Amino acid sequence: MTKSEFLRRLEKALAPLGAQERQAALEYWEEYIAEAAEEDGEEAAIANIDAPEDIARRLLTEAGMAPAPRKKRSASYWVLLVMASPIWLSLGAAAFAIVLCALIALALLALTPAIIVLVLLASGLFSVVLGFTILHDGATFAFIAGVGLAALGAGGLLAFAAFPLLPRTFAWLRRHIHLRRRAKL
Repeated sequence: MTKSEFLRRLEKALAPLGAQERQAALEYWEEYIAEAAEEDGEEAAIANIDAPEDIARRLLTEAGMAPAPRKKRSASYWVLLVMASPIWLSLGAAAFAIVLCALIALALLALTPAIIVLVLLASGLFSVVLGFTILHDGATFAFIAGVGLAALGAGGLLAFAAFPLLPRTFAWLRRHIHLRRRAKL
């Protein structure tokens, strides 16, 4: 505990005293800590002293004042707390759910480009495969395969636009594959 924290707690505990008496007690303990700190250091000096609340209790007793009693919660307080728990628990759960939904929405917003790219690529691949299954009708095959190739192309372009590291990754893969082929030859 630091000197300022000790004095702050002591001042709070001495609140029932008059301003002059409280100031005199604070000055005394400030000087006492300063003198003791010269020998042992501030933290050691404070560790050797009683707690600020104990000192305040003694000073208040000497001054003829009873220390302020600790406020105990009455039975009605606890009954009210238990009876109101369905309200405050449900409000807390609702607040938690709202925060969780907001976080999920932000995560999905960040994943939207990836989802769009994956859907375009998957639908393009599906359309091309579907087009080859109906080879007997030339116009339908050309239309469905063309739509599939367009979706694949749009998905590929969006992938390169949405994910800046993708072109570098493909370039690295191409170099890596070329190096392996050259090493085998």
